[in-house]
Amino acid sequence: EIYEQPGLIRALTKYYFDGEGQETLANISNLKPGRFLVNACGTANYAGLVIKDYIENFNRIPCQVDLASEFRYRNPLILKDDIGLFVSQSGETADTLAAQNLCKQSGIKTLSIVNVEGSTLYRDCDHNLLIRAGIEIGVASTKAFTQQALTGRLLSHALGDGVEKKKLKDKFNLLATRIDELLSRAEDLKSIAESIHNYKGFFYTGRGSLFPVALEGALKLKEIAYVHAEGYASGELKHGPIALIDEEMVNIALVAPELLDKTISNVEEIKARKGIIVVIGPENDANSKRVSDYFFPLNYEGLGELGAVYCNVANQILAYYMARFKGTDIDKPRNLAKSVTVE
Repeated sequence: EIYEQPGLIRALTKYYFDGEGQETLANISNLKPGRFLVNACGTANYAGLVIKDYIENFNRIPCQVDLASEFRYRNPLILKDDIGLFVSQSGETADTLAAQNLCKQSGIKTLSIVNVEGSTLYRDCDHNLLIRAGIEIGVASTKAFTQQALTGRLLSHALGDGVEKKKLKDKFNLLATRIDELLSRAEDLKSIAESIHNYKGFFYTGRGSLFPVALEGALKLKEIAYVHAEGYASGELKHGPIALIDEEMVNIALVAPELLDKTISNVEEIKARKGIIVVIGPENDANSKRVSDYFFPLNYEGLGELGAVYCNVANQILAYYMARFKGTDIDKPRNLAKSVTVE
């Protein structure tokens, strides 16, 4: 499923830029949200954080991202010009459905970003954007995260992001090509995984657009390798978590061209405390190479805001090989279900 992603991105691009999806986006363009209330669970919630970045940066529409299990019980403030945005692979997640029903009962429009056409969420929402990921068998979602985030970018475009259609289409196709190239270097990530898989804990760190990807990367490692992993905004480490750093802790530092110097400075703080450093970062950045014990280069050129999705595929491959070396059941990890249909 990780390897399906380049083809799925190309198919999504064709569907929404040149196919039947154009009509769906045209209908979405008529929406006039004062604010999006984004609700999801697990991986979909982290995709929601990526979508929040897109909509706030390109459309200047505020987005409030909630875990659906919290939103439904906290008596949320719902305003008349809000639109509820619900992200789900299955469309059957119990808490997400309850959050959608709460928004519906409050009289606001609801919109889903969902994989399963005809699912409960799909039927209950006023508008739907299909992520078109195909059947996902692995419990730990990979391709759905990518498709959810990119469909959120298409939502942003439909709402009027000021970007030319051809320019964004070319960027989507470039992303697919870059992921193809990344996957061809999976052996390099396998080698890193072999070297680090027995350490006691893992901190994923990222700034800006890579913060949600740090959260998602840590979740993947927890889910399939059964090791302790946490995702943090890089600048937050010194506010407590850095106390945990020693020579048995690994920092998976996600580095992009944005906020580069500040991110490297945060990595150096961990290195000074003898943490093991794995940098997934820009291919030509000398500082990223300098601070790392293990370095996996990425070519971010031309990807812009899609760089976070690109970086996350490296996280997926790294987690996969970590789990392989741990000997776990990668597709069916213990204690987990593909669709959480109860509280």
